[in-house]
Amino acid sequence: MLFIVKIYRFRTVSSTQDIARELAEDGVKEGIVIADMQTKGRGRADRIWHSPSGGLWLSIILRPKVEPVYCLRLVLILGLAVVRAIRAVTGLNALIKWPNDVVIDGKKVCGILIESETVEDLVKYVIIGVGINVNVKLEELPLNVRAEATSLSEKLGGNVSNEEVLRALLTEFKALYKLFLRGETGWINEYREKSCILGRDVNVTNDAGLTICGTAVDVDDYGRLVVKLSDKTVRRLDYGEVARLRIHI
Repeated sequence: MLFIVKIYRFRTVSSTQDIARELAEDGVKEGIVIADMQTKGRGRADRIWHSPSGGLWLSIILRPKVEPVYCLRLVLILGLAVVRAIRAVTGLNALIKWPNDVVIDGKKVCGILIESETVEDLVKYVIIGVGINVNVKLEELPLNVRAEATSLSEKLGGNVSNEEVLRALLTEFKALYKLFLRGETGWINEYREKSCILGRDVNVTNDAGLTICGTAVDVDDYGRLVVKLSDKTVRRLDYGEVARLRIHI
């Protein structure tokens, strides 16, 4: 299918990812779960994703007939779609921080989470969670989160329509997802242009606590970050092996 979906709306859920997984296991082909609030929203590595009212919290169910290695491209596509949507609706200079964040002036405004189920080396379904701080009041976030976060309303000094952001996001994602299904990768050039880390020195830490330092030089066609180390060797890092990425200021 080509992203012809039903939207499931809720006021409050534990997590749109959990609801989307239940729907996917029940046989829903493609769909979108949207909630006004999440009580147990989560990000990568089961980190808490604070989801008060005012934000756009959704999960997208997809069933692309591809091998799992290609799923990382969907994280990139969602990041690019979010950037396009924010720029179109607000004019703000949103940028992508690989692997799964969108930032404005260096502060996080959106996070993306991908989860998938596979059968015999093919994707059974993919669920992509997207959390955008549209009208989130920063004082409602924990202090440690507040220091690194922003919202669209905070940057503009006034409320932004969640529905307008949603419409723009789905329009952009539909166009990019169509290219993904065709196996096209030309859109990655735009992703690179809208990256905030390429050409900059970074520290990348994995789940085991091992950190490598180098210069982010590219994002390859599989969506992996290419880092050149001080000894001139090159590492290609996958979404799943990175716990934290920090940019040298």
